[in-house]
Amino acid sequence: MALLDNSSSFSALIAPVIDRIAISVHNAIEPGALGALRGEHRFHPGALSLFAGMLCAGAIAHDEFAELTRYQHFGPPEPFLAGLTDRGAITFDVDRSFVATTAGLQVARQVVVLQVDAVTNLFAPRQASLAELRELITRSRDAAIADPISMLSRLSGRAWLPDDASDAAHIWDCAVVLRMHRSDAHATAWKAAGRTASEMRLLGPGPGHERQAIEQRTNELAATPWVGLSPDERLTLLSGLGALPGTGSPI
Repeated sequence: MALLDNSSSFSALIAPVIDRIAISVHNAIEPGALGALRGEHRFHPGALSLFAGMLCAGAIAHDEFAELTRYQHFGPPEPFLAGLTDRGAITFDVDRSFVATTAGLQVARQVVVLQVDAVTNLFAPRQASLAELRELITRSRDAAIADPISMLSRLSGRAWLPDDASDAAHIWDCAVVLRMHRSDAHATAWKAAGRTASEMRLLGPGPGHERQAIEQRTNELAATPWVGLSPDERLTLLSGLGALPGTGSPI
């Protein structure tokens, strides 16, 4: 099957599956569960959910966070980060990187544990397939992090997980890294075309089908994680991830 033999085509084929796996954990968390972690803190734990594991792992550079939120609609990251600083969740260093405060780290770790528990329960019906899927997707994750275009994928690859995290949690964590790698590939493609993130949100098919050309280049750049898998392994990963429960509805 040509789509499995060609790593560029496969990167396009598996992209929506990776998106769903990465997003599904957020939709699997019980409503109100994040709020229940708030305790005496002045910031809502939900504000950390996008990058809780990364925050647990150490400092996040300002440029890294700006790229992480490149497609977010809450505007420039500065007001958002200033709010977390004012509420005692993070503190800035002189180089504009930020780290969690004691309270921020405590809550961030609780958020990650909540995410791990949610995805472990979500994927439990497919428990028999998880060990093999974890092995395959971990190899792809490692290739993504090693790719020279990686920025967000390297950042998300540092994310903290509990020592006893399940196979399901590791699969989800790998999916996040791979999703960020495709985001890195997409940004590389549209930057080379002279576009910005804001323009890409608005760009439709234009002269010379610019959008299609950018997406094709994205597929080529996003192929790196899949090169090391055989066609049979790609099929196993695609079908196995596709069979996992969970919704990828936008968060």
